[in-house]
Amino acid sequence: MKISIAMATYNGAKHLQEQLDSFLKQIRPPDEVVVCDDGSSDNTIDILEKFRDAAPFDVEIHQNENNTGFVQSFGTAISLCRGDLIFLSDQDDYWLDSKLAVVEKAAFDDEQAVLFINDATIAFADLASTGSTLLGRYRAEGIPDSSLKIGCCVAVRGWFAKKLLPFPKQFVFHDEWLVGFADGLGRKKIVENSLQLWRRHGSCSSKFSAWDRTPEKIRKLCSYAQAINVHRRREQRERALMSKCFFMEKAKELKAEEELEYIHDDIVIFIRNLERKINVLVKRLDLREKNIFMRVVLGATLLKKRAYNESGGVKAYLGDVLGL
Repeated sequence: MKISIAMATYNGAKHLQEQLDSFLKQIRPPDEVVVCDDGSSDNTIDILEKFRDAAPFDVEIHQNENNTGFVQSFGTAISLCRGDLIFLSDQDDYWLDSKLAVVEKAAFDDEQAVLFINDATIAFADLASTGSTLLGRYRAEGIPDSSLKIGCCVAVRGWFAKKLLPFPKQFVFHDEWLVGFADGLGRKKIVENSLQLWRRHGSCSSKFSAWDRTPEKIRKLCSYAQAINVHRRREQRERALMSKCFFMEKAKELKAEEELEYIHDDIVIFIRNLERKINVLVKRLDLREKNIFMRVVLGATLLKKRAYNESGGVKAYLGDVLGL
């Protein structure tokens, strides 16, 4: 199995060298590293070129002519990878030396899975451990393991990643696209080992970083404030609807490809589930345009049909009725 690492960089000189060093320490070294830089103005390119000259494996550096954003940069890096298994790498984490070996074994052991996502230890800016991992945090807050979709923890089979390119420009995060498809097909594998340090600092692109050191009481207050932000709630549902429509469009394309016949049934199930979820979201958005009496009646009908089962149950129903 050939292993590629796809990395997107942008003004990452402060932490980049530590991540590159962790590639060199892998007990199962990569066969290639492909980097797409999005127009860095610091010495990121110098660091990458020195790494390329010294690395015992192939290193390819692609520089975007125009700034495209990290999502499209990841798409470019993936498109240039030749590996059977492609690991996605941020520019500021640190991988434990067993990461590639452990995930590669998982890929050999589970031939049905198309995407693998490992646990990570949450670290401060200096890489000192916070004492918790992503899965540990999820479980402590009652979030199911299946919700794990952090892109820097993802490895994806090369053929599958290429089928999902290009990334829709409307998506904020590439991992939402890749992991969403693997989840929809029932072919995501969670590797419970913590295989990297996930560095959290002020310039992180992940929204999760806002929670890292926030006291629990303040977090609850923030949740309450968000609950009464009607406009934001509507935007979230509209975005969810849009993303599912993009999933639907791509899933139908994949369904028509003869070479994917062996996962045809999985794609059909995914499409059916998307149709159901889209239908529910459309009705919920339409519900908010009704008067409160109609919201109560129509919302109760959706509740009875279990349309709220995947979105919060009675709590979500009450939110729709009250226009929250």
